[in-house]
Order: sequence, then structure tokens, then C-alpha cells
Amino acid sequence: MVAKVHYENRFLAKIRSPGSFPMVIAHRGDSFHAPENTAEAIALGHAKGADACEIDVQLTRDGAVIVIHDESLLRTTNVATVFATDPRINAGCFVRDFDLREIQSLDAGSWFLDDPPPYRSAGYFGTTHRITTEQARRYCSGMVRVPRFVDVLNLVVDLDWLINVEIKVVRADQRDCLIDLVLNQIMLCEVSDRVLVSSFDKSTVQKASERHLSVAVGLLTQDAIPDVARHVRDHLGADVYHPSVEALGAPRELGVPVLVYTVNDLSSGGIAERLAAWPVDGLFTDDPEAMVARFRMKIEPRAQLQRARPSLDGSL
Repeated sequence: MVAKVHYENRFLAKIRSPGSFPMVIAHRGDSFHAPENTAEAIALGHAKGADACEIDVQLTRDGAVIVIHDESLLRTTNVATVFATDPRINAGCFVRDFDLREIQSLDAGSWFLDDPPPYRSAGYFGTTHRITTEQARRYCSGMVRVPRFVDVLNLVVDLDWLINVEIKVVRADQRDCLIDLVLNQIMLCEVSDRVLVSSFDKSTVQKASERHLSVAVGLLTQDAIPDVARHVRDHLGADVYHPSVEALGAPRELGVPVLVYTVNDLSSGGIAERLAAWPVDGLFTDDPEAMVARFRMKIEPRAQLQRARPSLDGSL
């Protein structure tokens, strides 16, 4: 495969720049303190000092690209209430079955403070006490929306920030359309220099790499893969490897930049500290404020930590 030529991609430059600690990437924004994948979570992740944010994108029924993680709208919106008599409720409330107008009519914030606490809510993370009165009022106002991809790109520009866009391919027949729309919107917003596109879907990774040489591309994986550099860089044409903590395995030189998901253990001697000592190039975290504070104040410089090269086996 012909080597890719990047035009000063700022995300790659940040990964490769010398530094004491890995990049801190706000996973779906600041998910500990705001409803994930919303403008509120993204802006808060930036305010808390993260180096970049990560979001997920999918297609609506009418071909709009929106920012949402789950295939279904049930967990992070009030779709079950608004469309209570709609047959799509029983069909799973899939994003692909609703138009943009319908999705943007939904409340995407109140669930975050619901009791009993849903998965990945403030109660689930144990951060309810950290939510300010003003934030709580905003989240429960009914005004928090599932954002359009283009609006998030414009927000990132306003913040002068970096963004990792995970393309969620839930159906193979949507793949090419979603890739084209994502890359076209990146170009129209003139943000290709600050974007890293990634996916678990290898065909998506390869197609994105081939179609847009100025956008950085990463492969996500839950399972360890052999000969990482050859598979990621040479076969797929990607720039970055995004393994889960479990897939990372024993410390070794992988030959490509490594961004690890999702790391919330910031305890002394915990996963974040050991990964910093590897060293990996970046960590996705739901709590960017605490990760930034940990690196700045409590973790020793990487050069000192590398002396021990601690094992990652066992507790991951």
C-alpha cells in the first residue's frame, strides 16, 4: 500500500509530540459530569483540560449524521415517552428508524440524573454530588439534544480542539454512505487537520484511509491482534491502534501509536499509571478532569516510571 501523506494533521502531531504523559481524550466528552455525546459533555471535557474528545456517529433514517453511541435511542433519550404509542418502540427504537427532526425533538439530558441510575449516568459513575445546581438544571430542562455531527465539528473549531470520530457501522448497507457523509462534512467544516476517524469495522477503516489522505485514521479492537504494525498500518492504511485495555496485552513495542480505551482507574499503581509507564500515546477516559489532574500532580514523569516497566497482566 502507498504510504499516506498527511498535511499537518494536528491530532497525529499531538500524539507524536514529545511529552511526559499520554494524551487525555474525553470519552464521549466528560461522561462523568454530563450526558455523553452531547454538546454539554464535549464543552465540559475541553474546560476540564483534555487534549481531545471522542464521539460516535450514526445515520438517521433520512440520512443525517448524528452524534450518539447506542444503536437504540432508549438509554439516552426519552423516546419511550414521546413515541409511547409508536410501533417503533417495540421494534427497538433504532436510530436508523427515526428521522433527524424526530430525534432532535427528544430530551437527551434528563436520563443522566434519573433515579434509579441508568448505565453511564451520574448515579452509575457515583458523581451526582459533583454536578452543580446549574448543570443539573440544564440537564433536566428538556433542552439537551442529540447533536448533529456538523454542529459538533463547528463546536470543536470554536474551542480550537481535537476530535476522534468513531464511525458506528450498525448495518453494512449504510457503510459507504456514512463514510462519505462523515468525510464530506469534515471537509466542508475545514477540520480535516484536527480529526482522527476510527472504527471497529475494518472495511470502514480501510475505506476512510483511501478516500481522505489528510484525515488520520485509527483501528478500534476489543481483541488482541498479531503483528499490529503490519495489520494496522500496512494492510489497512491506518495511522493509530485503539485497543481496549484487555486487548493490549504485555508491554511491547507495537510500531504504531497506541490510544487505549477506556481508562477510569486513576488509583496509585492503577491502570492509568501503568499505561503511562509503558508508555502508550493516549488514554480515553470518562473522567478527563481527574485524569489530567493525576498526570499533572501525582504521576511521576514517564522517564522515571519506565525504569520498572510494570506488567499490565492480571488486573486489567
